[in-house]
Amino acid sequence: MEVITLLQGDEDSHLTPFFMCHAISGLALPFLRLEALSEDDERPVYGITSPMHCPGGDDFEFPETLRDLAALYVEKIKDVQPMGPYLLGGWSMGGMIAMNMAMVLRDQGEQVTKVIMLDSANPETFPSFPSAKDHRSLTHLTFTRTVAADIRLMDADCSPIGSPVISESEFGDYLTPSENRTSTWGTFTTEVSYSSSASSDYEGDSPAWSPSTPGSPACSSDAGSEYCPEQNRMLEDFPTEDQIDAEILTAAHDLEVAKHEDGEEDEEDEDADQDEEELDDNEPDQVRDFLQKIKKHIHKGLGLISTVEPGQLLPKNGVSDFHTVLIKCKPDPFDDPNLTQREREGVIFVRSVMREKAMCWEADKFVKFETVPFSGDHDGAFEPQHVGELSGIFRKCLQDLP
Repeated sequence: MEVITLLQGDEDSHLTPFFMCHAISGLALPFLRLEALSEDDERPVYGITSPMHCPGGDDFEFPETLRDLAALYVEKIKDVQPMGPYLLGGWSMGGMIAMNMAMVLRDQGEQVTKVIMLDSANPETFPSFPSAKDHRSLTHLTFTRTVAADIRLMDADCSPIGSPVISESEFGDYLTPSENRTSTWGTFTTEVSYSSSASSDYEGDSPAWSPSTPGSPACSSDAGSEYCPEQNRMLEDFPTEDQIDAEILTAAHDLEVAKHEDGEEDEEDEDADQDEEELDDNEPDQVRDFLQKIKKHIHKGLGLISTVEPGQLLPKNGVSDFHTVLIKCKPDPFDDPNLTQREREGVIFVRSVMREKAMCWEADKFVKFETVPFSGDHDGAFEPQHVGELSGIFRKCLQDLP
């Protein structure tokens, strides 16, 4: 796979291409499971894969920041589409990258029409990890859940893709230990409301969407619908802002205490090498190398997210001039009895952010922001029972766009 790969559609189409950025595994392979996202499969849809997984990837040096990685991908998509307007999207960490790409393009004077994020949290929300040990632990947990999700898909005997990884863990959006900046606990505030107050495109009738379909307009509004009791229950599962505030502040306190108690040095590159050595020695060399790259990408990806300072991603004054859609997965009540107390504290914090309806994106920073509920969970978004609904939501988001 190349960094930019045509996944579906006609590359010579008059319709604007849609670029979808990889999640924390670095692979765009999961997007191959999507159904056609346009009528007659006309709109070109491109997947963005990390250079680490492409020819010459062993020599790839990760940029120092998420914005720098976004700038690299902007250069790549301009080889396909030199001028705007642009349509961008991404899953989990990929949504964060897509948002950064939109900002890079805006700074270049280009037009961005829409950014579509699949269960992507605002990276400004998260603090750095207290230590390198915590970074390594979260890398391992993310890697384990990512591979386990793919095994579950293969057990269903319905996957057209022979990839050892196709989905992300909620840990994928959690930040890593980073001594190059101070913790955001001191600057994080819960005074801002992150709930989306923007109007929805999913209120009118559409021949492609009916009340009986999981992704119908009625099912996609924040208010829910009498036609979609399951979606209503799903929306009710989200905690209130007071509950979120309490969880975030409690978890923040616990992690800050842990940070001061742990005097470990941050040796991230050494930790990544140690993680690679933990892989099964019995794996065939090709599979082992592939899994090592995935785990290294997870480790490096978390490190990139940790460079995002509060207020750095979105303009402090003014409003972004593009439409943003957050496809929000069903809350995932993750619990693992094998977690240590420190790991559990991290899970509580991550879960509080992932369960928030707007995932801590500030709606008033966008000309239009909306949250669309989706019945699949974060890890299983591309599983066969959900991919039809997910494809329908993407189709609706792209419908009527030139």
